[in-house]
Amino acid sequence: MRALDLAQGAPGRLVAEGPDCIPPAPNSSGSIATLFAVGSPFADATDVRLRARGLPVNEFGYFLASRTPGVPGAFGLHLCVGLPVGRFNAPAQIQFSGLEGGFELDVDLSSIPLSPPVRAERGDTWHFQAWFRDTPSGAGSGFTDSIVIEFQ
Repeated sequence: MRALDLAQGAPGRLVAEGPDCIPPAPNSSGSIATLFAVGSPFADATDVRLRARGLPVNEFGYFLASRTPGVPGAFGLHLCVGLPVGRFNAPAQIQFSGLEGGFELDVDLSSIPLSPPVRAERGDTWHFQAWFRDTPSGAGSGFTDSIVIEFQ
């Protein structure tokens, strides 16, 4: 499991890159979808942006979060976040990959969408992944790799 790295020369800046868990095959774009995060590793700063790249063009998707890792292959899915899963799928959070095949979201760390919503706290470890439609593949959908962020 790989947790966040601090960007060189920028104390207190977060640069977390996958893979904590890698999808088994490329999606219809020919790429393996990747996820990374930028921002602050300090939970109180509420400054984390998730970025998904290598997605099929012109497809919808959203980010997922959990305090626990998933078991890739369970339920026939490549879900790298465990239960319970928070889905950033409110209307303003659903993303569109556009012609660049990517999307991003500023995460509100004061309201991670579990039921009920929870705040990310210092010392918390969170697992993030993105789900996206992949209609050209025939599979219907896919997942990015995942990242782990340990908040300070």
